[in-house]
Amino acid sequence: MARTALPLLAVGACSLIWQVAAARAILAGLRGNELTLGLVLGSWLLLTGLATAVVGRLRPRRATGALTLVLALLPAGLWASLALQGALPAFTGVGQVVGPGRALLSALLCLAPCCLLLGAAFGLLARQGDGGDGGDPARWAARLFMLESLGTVVAGVLFHLWLAWAALQVAALAAALVCWGAALGLVISSAGPRAARAVLTLPGAVFVVLLIPGVPGAGLLQARMPGYEILARESSPHAALAVARRGDQLLLLANGITLATNQDRELVEPAVHLTLLAHPRPRRVLMIGGGLGGGLAAALEHPVERLDYVELDPAVVALARRYVSLEAPLSDRRVRLRIGDGRQIVREARESYDVIMVGVPDPDSALVNRYYTTDFVAEARRALRPGGLLRVSLAGAESYLGEQMARVHASVRAVLREVLGNVVVLPGARTIVLSRLGGAPDVRFATLAGRYAARGLKPRFFGRVELMDRTLPFKREMYAERLAGVRPLENTDLHPALYLRSSLVWLALTSPGLSRALAAAADATRPWIAPVGVLLLALIWGLVRRRGGGRAAGLGMAAVGLAGLAGEVALLLAAQEARGVVYHEIAALLTAFMAGLALGAPVGRRLVTRWPDRALQVATLVTAVVSALGVGALVLALGHPGVALPLLLGQLLLLGAAVGATYPAASEVLSRRRREDAAARAYAWDLGGATVGALLGSAIAIPVLGLPATLWTCGALCLGVGLTLGR
Repeated sequence: MARTALPLLAVGACSLIWQVAAARAILAGLRGNELTLGLVLGSWLLLTGLATAVVGRLRPRRATGALTLVLALLPAGLWASLALQGALPAFTGVGQVVGPGRALLSALLCLAPCCLLLGAAFGLLARQGDGGDGGDPARWAARLFMLESLGTVVAGVLFHLWLAWAALQVAALAAALVCWGAALGLVISSAGPRAARAVLTLPGAVFVVLLIPGVPGAGLLQARMPGYEILARESSPHAALAVARRGDQLLLLANGITLATNQDRELVEPAVHLTLLAHPRPRRVLMIGGGLGGGLAAALEHPVERLDYVELDPAVVALARRYVSLEAPLSDRRVRLRIGDGRQIVREARESYDVIMVGVPDPDSALVNRYYTTDFVAEARRALRPGGLLRVSLAGAESYLGEQMARVHASVRAVLREVLGNVVVLPGARTIVLSRLGGAPDVRFATLAGRYAARGLKPRFFGRVELMDRTLPFKREMYAERLAGVRPLENTDLHPALYLRSSLVWLALTSPGLSRALAAAADATRPWIAPVGVLLLALIWGLVRRRGGGRAAGLGMAAVGLAGLAGEVALLLAAQEARGVVYHEIAALLTAFMAGLALGAPVGRRLVTRWPDRALQVATLVTAVVSALGVGALVLALGHPGVALPLLLGQLLLLGAAVGATYPAASEVLSRRRREDAAARAYAWDLGGATVGALLGSAIAIPVLGLPATLWTCGALCLGVGLTLGR
């Protein structure tokens, strides 16, 4: 056991570090959101579980030597994954909208070298213990799971404190060093220093390559942007940032997505001026994003006494000061820069602002969708002064909106009308949606033109002609006619419905059939259908299945793995809803789940000792209860954001413990037919279920059912499977 402890810790640590780092890079390459995250995470679990299952069935003559070789090859696997991520833009196409099929294939290709080796290492480690030579299978499985999880916990703490700031190359190098050290220690303990020197050759050469600047990590962004010169690159806890130049144009990018350019004034000025002209006296203004590239400068042309500008990432502001001409507006005495989550700032304000301008993109991710929910508009209502104005904006046009985009527009209008009692829309390439506390705003041309003249505005790209064009009544009439009869969706923090609809817009470009199918499923599904249907299916399966402890135990482990992973994703999104971006805190949240796995494994072994025939059933039913408790944690976290992090950390710890307790119990049942690979088979079943949980949870269940119903469905699945395991 002592000889395998270090490799197990190393496999867990490498898995956590590279999983988080690679997911960041792949998502940036695919320009993805939480839906793409499910594909990436599902690919990781699928490849790792597949390799574990295959290796678990093999019987290598020298298992220790094979394990040493796999660990020594892991640095090469990491390098290969880096190189494939560098080639990702060539596969997907520069500027191309990537569909789910190509995104899944891209993630599989990029992750395969590392994940297959990690899965093989765990499969070989699972064959090293007592379970293969007449020992206690549950005891060995518990130690196996506990040590691997402890490795992820240590790496998670390290990532939270340091690696979240590091570049992709540095994270890969840290993960490779861990595995290389484990291989070296294993060789020294089993074959002596001479053999150790031999194993240094391959990984040593790989490390030299990894340490060479620009091979391949530094060229990842350059490969995505041919023809551009990369002027600056920086990793922050929130994103991978860069500044690129082509001719006179400068682009500020976050994860490969353009935040602002030095030529945005033509696009930014109309939205800012129209909003502030719609208020007769905009003295105190709050801007949540949208100030880069000329937005702040345009707002300061109005009689503003104080302008609070909110950016989440201080590194974005630092780069914008240097490259996008932000220094002058920020130096204005009326401007107060506030670094943090815009939702939190609005939540804490009380009758503080005449105008709140939300300058975030369309709700095509759960992160951005939180600025379009009923909950946010209610918070904004409390932050507005009497007669105060709230503005959001959406991509659109006066006369044409696709089916899904029309649902988004209709839903946003309905949210504003429900909370503030009125809504006025100014259609255009970027449609402006306004709502006023205490009556609809006056956006007639005569009114706005009078204020335009009185304030002495002289913008470069927004004159009286443009003002007249944007306020023409027939454009609003055409827009209203298009949305007539479109059923709006309820969009709340607990049920973020709009980010699926926005994602279906781009999905329709690549997979029209899939887009229509998902839209139909979302329209037909009610939150209570999924948990009831899953419970009934699980019970029916238990009643008609033939006797066979191995398959039943495997499916039980898969059900718990599915519930664990889908629940983990739901709780991560809840943390994001409550606290804003959890990019920096994601390592801490994942670490809590992994710590639960480590704590739950010995508990599962005790369950096997006390109730050998009922341990798996008990662990599965406990997972059902913990999933149900997660609904309460969600509601409390979103209702009390100040205590959201400890609440969700505790819930993730409980959920991980339930999954960890199930693993030794499933290994015990599986060992009754074949001992030598019981631990590996249980791990493969676990990852198989988790793969389904990742794909269905983030891509379908959460956007279609909402966060609470997703957890209810996970609990119903474990309840139904657990009841049938008692037969």
